[in-house]
Amino acid sequence: MSIVKQELYIARKAKNKELQVLLSNLVFASMKEDGCTAFEVYQSDEDINEFLVYSEFKSDEAFNKHNSSEPKKALDKRFEELVLKKEILPILD
Repeated sequence: MSIVKQELYIARKAKNKELQVLLSNLVFASMKEDGCTAFEVYQSDEDINEFLVYSEFKSDEAFNKHNSSEPKKALDKRFEELVLKKEILPILD
């Protein structure tokens, strides 16, 4: 069973570029991970502070391994500084 996540990140004022860099680093690193089948980041055309992150992993084990990766830890370390709001979006079948 694959694990699919859709998350919406709203960057704090004047922090969108820094968040974008960390999310881009996460994309490149995640796609090299064994068990990651998709990892994409989209920046809104209407609001430069809004990012949609879509990820898919082959298993819970692969998702948990991803969450302990260095790029994910780097994002988590700066989360409060960069992110105003994070929302987990429902997955529609």
